[in-house]
Amino acid sequence: MLPSQVLPAFQGVFPSTIVTSSLNGIPNITNLSRVWHLDHEHVAIANQLLLKTASNLYVNPLALIKIVNPYDLQHWELTVSYIRSNVEDPLVESMRDDIRTVSWMAGIPNSDNVRSAMIFNVLSVRKCLEETQHLTVVPELFVRQVIERSKLEWAKSTDPFHTVLSARERQVSQYVAKGHTNAEIAKALFVSPRTVTTHMERIFQKLNLTSRSALTRYVVEKGLLTDNDSGTP
Repeated sequence: MLPSQVLPAFQGVFPSTIVTSSLNGIPNITNLSRVWHLDHEHVAIANQLLLKTASNLYVNPLALIKIVNPYDLQHWELTVSYIRSNVEDPLVESMRDDIRTVSWMAGIPNSDNVRSAMIFNVLSVRKCLEETQHLTVVPELFVRQVIERSKLEWAKSTDPFHTVLSARERQVSQYVAKGHTNAEIAKALFVSPRTVTTHMERIFQKLNLTSRSALTRYVVEKGLLTDNDSGTP
């Protein structure tokens, strides 16, 4: 049912929309962060406080979902029929992980409040030529570069350097990676050399490293060295 040309639209690069209707014919349009592709006949959306959308679907299962292919900006309309909602299963957990990633990229905290995964059967697919003829095609390479940069930034932010080390330990690591001695670091941070030594011992233990050179290599190779850290000369 779903042609191969529409599959990139499920990557979540662009927001999607869903249109539902009450029994009285009153429409409701809701923006979606993403639509998930399950198989060639089924798709799903994350129920994040979709109160009106959900209430409409319970009485009128027919809906229209609009998605966008990020590589050619082609719009697609999916006529779907609501089947069921899954509350706790691997799909829901996958949705939460994906939404946490998108939220981090957008700088929105704590937005993974997924109540359930709403499953739909795809009845028909329409290519919306009238909406894309005036748009400039986005080069595929540019889109892939944006996605890869986002993945790298996410990996960097979830590295133990940020999740395990304290702010002071990260600061000391930065100084070490820039070639400063313990005495120089102590002077810059207004602490004693012994305190710096203690920080170093904890850093080695937490990151499973054994030497200053290994710490320097860890910071540099992972792209964790910056020039604007507080207190860095």
